[in-house]
Amino acid sequence: MYVTCPSCSHRFKAKKKTQPVSEYEIAKLMENKNNPYKELVKQIINRVRRNIPSENKKESIYRFIDNISDYPYHSIHRAYNIYITKGYFWQSKGFNYFIKMVETVEEDWVKYEDNQKKKFGTTPKVIEWSKDVKNKNSKNKSSKTKTNSRRSKSINR
Repeated sequence: MYVTCPSCSHRFKAKKKTQPVSEYEIAKLMENKNNPYKELVKQIINRVRRNIPSENKKESIYRFIDNISDYPYHSIHRAYNIYITKGYFWQSKGFNYFIKMVETVEEDWVKYEDNQKKKFGTTPKVIEWSKDVKNKNSKNKSSKTKTNSRRSKSINR
């Protein structure tokens, strides 16, 4: 839609007037989610809002929740852990950066797990001991009596 200026008759695009986002609409997005998911999203929003004042708008929060609702909980949690450990919130990286992080974590997590296995290795196998098998570290008791103190050894020599 174009608007003309009354004095110079210049045509330009009119700005779109958007309706303000209410808290009801934000709550409606989170309605069908489980409690750990809600708590995680609240933590992310609080962390970003405290450190980045420009992201402290209901519209940006609404868009963030709408975009992030497509991803599973575990990928959001992994991205949040990376976001916190690297300190991206101190570097003024807000909701859009976090959404891109979730996308990359979702795509690259298989490669990341393989790299972690190469870097740290795998855990050893769990060995279950049966009652019939003796422990290799246990020694058979000999017929000699052994003393444990130093003094008795030095006296008996």
